[in-house]
Amino acid sequence: MHLENLTSLSSQLDLIGFKNMTACLAKRICLLPACFTITKSVSINNDELFFHFHFKSEPEVPVYCLDYFDAGFKKYVPLDGLTINDIKLDELDRLMKTIDWKIVFDFSEASPTEQDRILSVSAQVEKIMQQFVQLNQTEEGQQQVILLKQKYWSVIPYHALMGTVTSPKATNEIIQRFYCTDQQASVTIQDVYRFLQFKRIEKEMRVKGKPQIVSRLHTSHGSEKINRKKSNTVKSESKTNETRKTN
Repeated sequence: MHLENLTSLSSQLDLIGFKNMTACLAKRICLLPACFTITKSVSINNDELFFHFHFKSEPEVPVYCLDYFDAGFKKYVPLDGLTINDIKLDELDRLMKTIDWKIVFDFSEASPTEQDRILSVSAQVEKIMQQFVQLNQTEEGQQQVILLKQKYWSVIPYHALMGTVTSPKATNEIIQRFYCTDQQASVTIQDVYRFLQFKRIEKEMRVKGKPQIVSRLHTSHGSEKINRKKSNTVKSESKTNETRKTN
């Protein structure tokens, strides 16, 4: 295994904000895949951030590089008091939080001492799935089921049994791809969070038909250099016009 390459990739993820990733990378690189993906999730101010890091092997060189990553942002939507088809969403959310979903989707043979615990957890999971069935009878309930599955299953290999969870069409979810190069400084988790927040606000404003407000928002946050360039351009144009008038 190319230890220098492994250290470099781990350092790259460290700069973004994910520490101690060496072992996670090594377990994938040792299989020598052409490409692989690592998924991580972060909660900031109750909002959910999901990162899907895509790595690929360099042609004719036994090393890997971080090609790009997709970041998903889901705005926190409080479930307190929300009831759909007689299902209280806040209670369902709390119940799902008590479950260790990695164990639920681990189908390796359990020891005899774990039988009772597994039966107890399985009963709770069945109760959750029954509530999913009830929620899926309405369109609003279907969206909430998808959001709950994404919240608790995002980093778990559930696809073989449960299929792919399709994202609902909702204004609280934004996805953006970030490409990585050696020459470019790494963005951090906080950078991505701020960027996707602005993207979400922009999307909401567009839906409301307020593009001018979005423009002002971008101008007031991080476009100072652009504004200075525009100001200098206007000044130079006015000087040129004055010269022409004088001549």
